[in-house]
Amino acid sequence: CIMALQEEYSFSLCLNGAGDPRLPSAIRGSFFDILTDLWLDRHPHSQLVIPQLLRSLPDRKTAVAEPPTFTLGREQAPDSWSPEHLRALPDEVRAFYRLSSYAKMDAVVQAVRSHLSAGPEVEQLVHSAFEDNLMMQAVLRNLSFLMRFGFVKLTSVLELLGPLLRCLDGRTDWLDFPTAEQATDTEEGEKGTENTGVRRPAEISPLLEEHNALPRADSGILTKARFPPLEKSVQRYAVSSDNNATHVAKVHMAKVLVQMSQLGMDMKIASIVQKFNEFKDGSGSFVGEVLRILDKPDLTLEQPRIRSPNSMLIDLAMYQDADLFGTALQLLLSHSLPTEDLLEQLERVRLINPQQNQILERLRLEMEDLGKLIYGFENWGVDDYFSGVEKNKLTTAEKICESLRKACREGHEGVPTFDIQAMLCQTEFFSHVLYSLKLDPTDYQHDCRGNLNALTGCLCGAAVMFIRDNPSNQTMMMQVVPYAEKLFDEVPESALLVAEVFRNNLELCNQLSESLIVHIGDLIKRERRAGHFVPWYINFFCCIITAGQQAVPRNQVLVAETVKRLTPKALLRVGKEMSAKHIQELAAKFSSPEQLADLAPSGWKDADGELIYYIYCLDLCAGLATGQSLHSMMLKPYANSIFPVSNAIRLLMVIQLPALTHGFSIHRHLRTRWFKILRLVLYDVDLKLIDTDLLTSPLHMDFLGMLLEWLAAVLGLPSANDAQRAAGSKTPAIWSVPDVNSDEVAYINEMLDCVDGFFRVPFHEIKNLELGQGLVRIAKTYQHRFSSPVRANLEKAVLLPVGEKLQVAAHRVAAAFGDPSAAQ
Repeated sequence: CIMALQEEYSFSLCLNGAGDPRLPSAIRGSFFDILTDLWLDRHPHSQLVIPQLLRSLPDRKTAVAEPPTFTLGREQAPDSWSPEHLRALPDEVRAFYRLSSYAKMDAVVQAVRSHLSAGPEVEQLVHSAFEDNLMMQAVLRNLSFLMRFGFVKLTSVLELLGPLLRCLDGRTDWLDFPTAEQATDTEEGEKGTENTGVRRPAEISPLLEEHNALPRADSGILTKARFPPLEKSVQRYAVSSDNNATHVAKVHMAKVLVQMSQLGMDMKIASIVQKFNEFKDGSGSFVGEVLRILDKPDLTLEQPRIRSPNSMLIDLAMYQDADLFGTALQLLLSHSLPTEDLLEQLERVRLINPQQNQILERLRLEMEDLGKLIYGFENWGVDDYFSGVEKNKLTTAEKICESLRKACREGHEGVPTFDIQAMLCQTEFFSHVLYSLKLDPTDYQHDCRGNLNALTGCLCGAAVMFIRDNPSNQTMMMQVVPYAEKLFDEVPESALLVAEVFRNNLELCNQLSESLIVHIGDLIKRERRAGHFVPWYINFFCCIITAGQQAVPRNQVLVAETVKRLTPKALLRVGKEMSAKHIQELAAKFSSPEQLADLAPSGWKDADGELIYYIYCLDLCAGLATGQSLHSMMLKPYANSIFPVSNAIRLLMVIQLPALTHGFSIHRHLRTRWFKILRLVLYDVDLKLIDTDLLTSPLHMDFLGMLLEWLAAVLGLPSANDAQRAAGSKTPAIWSVPDVNSDEVAYINEMLDCVDGFFRVPFHEIKNLELGQGLVRIAKTYQHRFSSPVRANLEKAVLLPVGEKLQVAAHRVAAAFGDPSAAQ
């Protein structure tokens, strides 16, 4: 669309139309909107992230005089449909891609400044002047984008601050144009305004001029003479069709002022970093200089003809508009507590070295390339009259996204993953993801939607790693959830992204909508009816029912109700069909370990789908059984009804870990999950849910004996006889700290958790029962194997990845048999 319109609506034409006061307000406002959408919000412009939180130490001789401004990283080729179209582009369009500084938009800044600084006629809004207010919205939207892309210098910000605040002040608004008697007399007398189509009985003279009635010109007192009539003033707070345009305009004003405040904060952060650099080199007084900077407000609301800014902002908070209330409150807090936001941002500022700065600049350039591909999709992804499909462009986008995904997962050139995620926050990456998810596939031909879905999918895949284990980035990405949900059917990566937003984030999990859970349940049932084993959707359930080791009871109940409504057999794959023999057959052919660590549709193998889906079903059962809330009294038995714990025990005893297993093992991966379900459903339960029959059964007693042997094998525990002999003699401890492979950590920890869980509650409930004496005899073997010599070496064992769990389990066993040395 941009290429089709840029020659008909040239930059000079739009600029002249926006800046000509002789044109009606509706037309001028439209030209401002065209300037914004056609010439400003487009390639090769890149949005700046303000305030900048990653900073390299500046040159001590460089003064901080300006906020960040637009610079063109490298000359960009103009967008075109074909080589012929490129050669035919006008010089004005070619020049647009070569201009490399903020000065390229100076004329637009001047047009905005000319309108906002026109005086009281603009500053005092009239609610009934619908077209004037629409134009004000367009001007403010344009100004917001100018600042977002770095085209506004500090001098312009300071010039516009006063007019914007006077426009924002709702106390001087008129509901309708004042009559001649209401308006303050002026020398010019009555004058009409042809541009709005409404004749004003008299010019609106400045109501806050010093010549109006005031005891003293510099007194802060506001008298009735300075305001419109009060009898209908309450009407300006109400939301109605008559004043909706005014309310929207004020929201834009408040948001622009927030942007200006962020620019001021960015400069203060830069000044503090510079002072630190000077202090580090042995010059300057750091603390005193920082306190002086902190004392300065980010945004000076004390402007001419603005008395009591706090009263003005409180007045704005009374409007029945949620957006206006929020932004007014944000400005009020910023003005009243000027250092709070700055100190919060300073805690997040990180100094980067030259190598990291180079990586950041490379990421910014990659984001420019990616942005050009995303926003120019119609030029290469659609086969129509203007252009054909260029698959190489999609390949380029996929390579960039895969590179980002890998860097966020593994780090890059010695820079850890968290730093790469922080660097991407300082680029347009989030903006690109949000834009792509907002696109409506129905706006494009059906045969090109595959390309669009592939582009959106690779962006979502990179975004998954961008937010992984990063609560701040998860909160940022929360904004995309409503748009991503619409793409669940065709872009499975969007479901993975939404699941990652909630993974291990308790605060966000508690904000989840019930309708989203219902939607995911319906998609799981659809896929299972079609005979597919795709885990994208059930992975979402696994992510929202627990946050780390903490249960999310509300979501557990909602997911359980959804599974029950759609029936477990229709959704899950954990029944009799998954016999030990069938699982072993699937495990023997398994070749997708990467999918278990990083689920991605791009590398999906259908042959491994059933086993992967089974593993996610086990994770779901474990998630439902996690926790000790009141809901767990219902959830643990329900999880046991889906996948009986007796099945987990049988599978653990039948499907053993192959000997000499190094690296990843699908058998170890499966056994870890069976151990977890056993612990959560059988051991980690309320006293009322203890299953005495199963605990004292031959099946469980055999399992308990084998569990000790499995632990002894991986930890090198002494035999029962050796442990008893060492305990009764003065010989040195016969157990030393073993080497534990990183791939074994989760597996060993889960077994140790089972030991801890069994001896914490169930053992004490059954040890005095007649039926439990056989179990007690087996339990005593744990006492011998986790003997005093073993516990004596646990201080060294704490250095192990499994050391903490091993300490807890050993002392739990000793305490269960009244060993005084295990008092802790």
